Amino acid sequence: MKRLYVLKALLLLLTLLVNLSESVSFDCKSMLQPDEQVICNSEELSSLDNILSELYSIALKRISKWQKSELKETQRKWLNDRKILCATNHDCINQHYLKRIEQLEYLLSNTDNNFKLGCTVICGSVRGLYNIMQSIIMFNVATYDIYTAFIDHDTVMYFATNKKYKNTMPYTIEMWKSNSNTYPVISGFDGTSVKTKLQVAQDTANRREKIFTYSVCSISIIAGFLISTLFLYG
Repeated sequence: MKRLYVLKALLLLLTLLVNLSESVSFDCKSMLQPDEQVICNSEELSSLDNILSELYSIALKRISKWQKSELKETQRKWLNDRKILCATNHDCINQHYLKRIEQLEYLLSNTDNNFKLGCTVICGSVRGLYNIMQSIIMFNVATYDIYTAFIDHDTVMYFATNKKYKNTMPYTIEMWKSNSNTYPVISGFDGTSVKTKLQVAQDTANRREKIFTYSVCSISIIAGFLISTLFLYG
């Protein structure tokens, strides 16, 4: 009986975690500041909030200890500036998010290979048609690399000038997609399927598992053959 209660508690915790992962970084049902109300009422801003929250969490885990206090201080200042400078101005809040996302990506570009792209990020959508008309573009003015994705009906079209990312999306675009839609991603160059880094890792793990299974089967067959031979001719 106790085990059953423990399992139920774990399921409730998992459900809570899933719900939290799909929401903004604050409770939209609580007493909200004016800027928070605008964010909760905008799918575009909510998506940007999710991206920023994810980047901030990753940064706290991966930067050095002496950088964490500075990062927390700059984040508090950013939140305060958003409230004071933007208030309920949708476009101001949008630009505020994009600038902070760019800053965190720049910070992480020195700590993790997934972020070594040094790109400026711009997101856009058509109000009222958020699920079918939205896009993201990343560009590096130094290397002239461009990464972009947009929704085309029920498909996400993806383009990248960097050959290393021809069939795998940069982490930021992965987050944009995961926070906004579940559509399949197709390369705009050759029409092939584009995979996330998680899917690539899963494919690699599946191939390794198959190789291991075949190896075990082969060894078992050879061992059986040798044992039979020993009994017959031993």
